[in-house]
Amino acid sequence: PLPRSHVAMKSCSGLLNPLFSTAAILFGTGLIAIALCILGLHWADFSASSAALFLPNSWLGLFVAWVGLKVIHELAHAVACERMGGEVSEAGIVFVLFAPLAYVDVSSCWRMNSRWSRIAVAAAGMYVELLIASAALLMWSLTDSTTTKFMLYQLVVTAGLSTLVFNANVLMRFDGYFILADLIDVPN
Repeated sequence: PLPRSHVAMKSCSGLLNPLFSTAAILFGTGLIAIALCILGLHWADFSASSAALFLPNSWLGLFVAWVGLKVIHELAHAVACERMGGEVSEAGIVFVLFAPLAYVDVSSCWRMNSRWSRIAVAAAGMYVELLIASAALLMWSLTDSTTTKFMLYQLVVTAGLSTLVFNANVLMRFDGYFILADLIDVPN
């Protein structure tokens, strides 16, 4: 755990709270829908960029983007938890399979009476990552620079695809698992 992380989470929550307002969520959902349309229209160009994604010289960029996105992901959980009436007792870094991952303790959300509040807390990180992926995809479609396109492509894949494959996966005890447990009303 990071020292005095609960204080930092509380101040960040106050600053970022408007991101989870009804208007912001409606705007974000619209942005994600527009990005999906853009992806469908430019699929051939977008998928052609995948050849360079796993070249060794792009690994550092992917790693940096991934670490930064995971910090933002966890911060989103913290903000949503505070917004729903919970509290974040600590935040820090944990190593999973030798990879550093940010974490926040939002276990106070398990005491929330509304399962929809718990689902909102569990979905917040994926939602914010999908917003980032959508904004990056929109910028990807508007730029002509090959370098910028590739960097944005990396961000779309890291924030969009990886969060859906890992965090939304109900077979692992990540966000998707907890969302499904609340949706089908199975005690955690």
